[in-house]
Amino acid sequence: MSKGVEHYKSRIIAESFAKFYASDNTAMLDYPLRLGNAKKGSSSPTIAEKSDYILDSGIGNENVGNREVFERGKEIDADKLVPADVLNSPGETTERVVELFEMLNGDDGYSAEVIVPLQCGEGVSHADHYESLRGELSDIGVDITNHRLAVGGIKDWDFPEQLRALALVREHVGLDIDIHGFGMGADWNWLVAIRKCPWLVDSFDNSTNVKMSNNGSILNPQLERIDYRLPRGKNSTCLYSMIRESIYYMVSYLITPFVRDTDAPEKFRIDDDELIESIHVLSNHREWKESGKMLVGE
Repeated sequence: MSKGVEHYKSRIIAESFAKFYASDNTAMLDYPLRLGNAKKGSSSPTIAEKSDYILDSGIGNENVGNREVFERGKEIDADKLVPADVLNSPGETTERVVELFEMLNGDDGYSAEVIVPLQCGEGVSHADHYESLRGELSDIGVDITNHRLAVGGIKDWDFPEQLRALALVREHVGLDIDIHGFGMGADWNWLVAIRKCPWLVDSFDNSTNVKMSNNGSILNPQLERIDYRLPRGKNSTCLYSMIRESIYYMVSYLITPFVRDTDAPEKFRIDDDELIESIHVLSNHREWKESGKMLVGE
C-alpha cells in the first residue's frame, strides 16, 4: 500500500542537502519552509503556524528595523528572526544583532531562533565580522556558535565570488555551525555547487518563482524560464499555488540523493568548465576536515 504523497513530499524536504526556503506569502500553498519579511503585508500568521518560518527585515528597507521584526515575529510566532542588518556595514550590523538578542532576552513570552547575518565591508571579510560579533555577543551572554549564520551582501555578486565567500566562511567556522545563503536563487550553478559540496550551506532562500509565475512564466525541469500563462479569474490563486508548490519541491528534489544518475539533468554531468573545476577544489570535504586544509586555494 502506498504511503501517500505527503510521506514522499516530507522525504524530499528531509533528505535535501540544503533546505530551500520559499519567499512566498501565499497561505494556500502547501510548502513547509517559508521566508517572509516584517514589512506590512509580507508575512502571514497562517503560514507561520504551519511552516518553519524565517522572518526577515527585507534588507535596505529603512522603514523596517529590529523593533518591527521583533514585534511582527512575536505577533505571528515566527520560528526564526533575522536582525535588520545593514548592507556592507559590519559595524552597524553588529549593533543590530546585539539589539535583537537583547529584545528577545527581555521578553519572557516569546523565544525565537536568531539567524546571525554576516556582512563584509572595506577591509572586513565575513570571517572578520564573525569574530567581532562573537566577542560582542559573548559580552551579553550569547554564544554565537549556538546560532545559524547567514552570509549577507552577496546576492548581486558573480557566482564564483558568492561560492568563494560561502566557502571561506565555512572554512573559518567549521562544519558544526549551520549557514544560510541569502537570496542565492534557484539556478544550475548553485544547485550543482550544493550537490558537489553538500556541506557548504545548510539552507538558502529564493523569491524568483513567485515573481515569475505572477508574470506568466515558470522554471522547467532544466531550470530554464519558459512562458506559462495560467488563466486568471475567480479562484485562480489555487492554480498558481499548485504550480509554485511543484517547482519548490522540484528544486528541493534536485538537491537530494534521490535523482537517478541516468536521469540526472545534463548540466549535473558537466565536468570540464571553470565552475565545476572550482567546485572540485572545494569538494574534498573529508581531506579538509581531517587535515585542516584550505577550501579555496593555499
